[in-house]
Amino acid sequence: MNSNKLNRQLNEYLDYKHSLGFKLEHEECVLRNFAAYTLAVGYMGSLTCNIVLDWIASSSKSDKTKGRNTPMYYHTTIFFLMNEV
Repeated sequence: MNSNKLNRQLNEYLDYKHSLGFKLEHEECVLRNFAAYTLAVGYMGSLTCNIVLDWIASSSKSDKTKGRNTPMYYHTTIFFLMNEV
């Protein structure tokens, strides 16, 4: 399977933001990494704090920040960003 609810919501969110003129280059990369994680673990549910925290705790920091030195709270913005859809 190459899609789940979160991936569909992410695409809708990014399409909407792009239509308003936002570039979201770094943010889009991080959000797509998160969406890929949900697919990799077979997650089919709605966005929850638990799935975000599982993703933050998994793998390497570079998967989330792409090498940027960002504080941990940055990753929780995924929860708020995707709830705008």
